[in-house]
Amino acid sequence: MPEESEIEGSRRVPLTADPAERPDTDVPSTAADHRVWPGAVAVAAVATIIAWIRMPTAVAGWLYAEDGRTFIGDWLRADEPIKVLWMPYAGYQHLIPRLASGLVVALVPPAGWALAINAIACLVVGTVAGLIFVFSRDVISFRPARVVLALLAVMTPMAGFEALGNIANLHWFLLYLTPWLILATQRSTVGAIAMAAVAFGSVATEPQCAIFLPLAIWRFVASPRTRPVMICWLLGVVAQVATTFEAPRAIGADIPPIGSTIEGYVLNVGMTLATTHVPLLGSVLVRIGWWIGFVGVATILAVAAVGIVKGSLMAKVAIGALIYGSVVTWSASFVL
Repeated sequence: MPEESEIEGSRRVPLTADPAERPDTDVPSTAADHRVWPGAVAVAAVATIIAWIRMPTAVAGWLYAEDGRTFIGDWLRADEPIKVLWMPYAGYQHLIPRLASGLVVALVPPAGWALAINAIACLVVGTVAGLIFVFSRDVISFRPARVVLALLAVMTPMAGFEALGNIANLHWFLLYLTPWLILATQRSTVGAIAMAAVAFGSVATEPQCAIFLPLAIWRFVASPRTRPVMICWLLGVVAQVATTFEAPRAIGADIPPIGSTIEGYVLNVGMTLATTHVPLLGSVLVRIGWWIGFVGVATILAVAAVGIVKGSLMAKVAIGALIYGSVVTWSASFVL
């Protein structure tokens, strides 16, 4: 039975071949492409349930952080509610949380606002997982690996710390979705429209998605079929840049020392692979030292190195993009 990455027709191509590697290759919709959607729906459903189960007690049943005072509050205070959709907060746009909170205010009684926000947040994260399962088919054809990549969004210990169940933290999941979205190739006009909407919505919610601009430019040049999606993604970047100039975010004058930045990265990446329990992490640091975190980071890099050596071009690019995104987003959020 042909794999999803095989092109329908008399001439077959290797599983590692991809539109980015063969920019002149068309990618028609095939029966295999349609078969991906039941799996995607299943992954999305499982991820949504996991997100709901792992939702922190401080979030479940509550309007957490900006969910209440900003996203719902702005709808209640606005004289012209439609303007809330593009109202800046903290120097950037928050399109998806604005849309979600607007729907909740319009359709749900106040007593149910918190649970409705919880449910929407978990559903969005589950949808992100399902989309990663679909988009990653252009990077890797092995379905179990794609399921793992998708469920990482809800299974990592850090995700359950405070990110799940609230719309204030949806942007982190959209950031993880972004490289998979950019590396994917649509199979139909409907797919192109849907991907364009996801592309614009993601970057119009998370400005850090713009760090993948080099990747988007490469795809724009190498794969003409993806250009409509990349253009919509770039429009989202332009919207975020314009917002930053219009309502800049306050940035502290003090810059942390480079050693502290590295230690923070090691702690958050290398030492949270198993737990985010702060007392336990503190005890490990005191009794063992920072080297245990460096071992965790080195382990991740070793696995990545195997993928870079043995993987296809698209796999190499995906791994490089994920590592690059990890380092840049941590450094930017810590320093800025």
